[in-house]
Amino acid sequence: MIPSPSPAADISKKTLALTEQNMKAAFEYARKLLHAKDMQEVMQIQGDFFKSQIAAAEEQMKQMGKEAVSAAKDVAQDSSKSSA
Repeated sequence: MIPSPSPAADISKKTLALTEQNMKAAFEYARKLLHAKDMQEVMQIQGDFFKSQIAAAEEQMKQMGKEAVSAAKDVAQDSSKSSA
């Protein structure tokens, strides 16, 4: 039987994936800024990026909250099984 990954390993993988997603968004933002033609376009790009990052952070916090609750439940189940 293959052991299932630990809750901490799952959270670490998820955190790494979210970090990668955030880095890609930051590089895309920088790329757009480099190609901006004027200050108005820079401000538009900055505003759009800010809005998208707020939305992404909100979604990521929801995901991480669910992961943390799930991990806590798994740990509690494992400890109650080993106590029995």
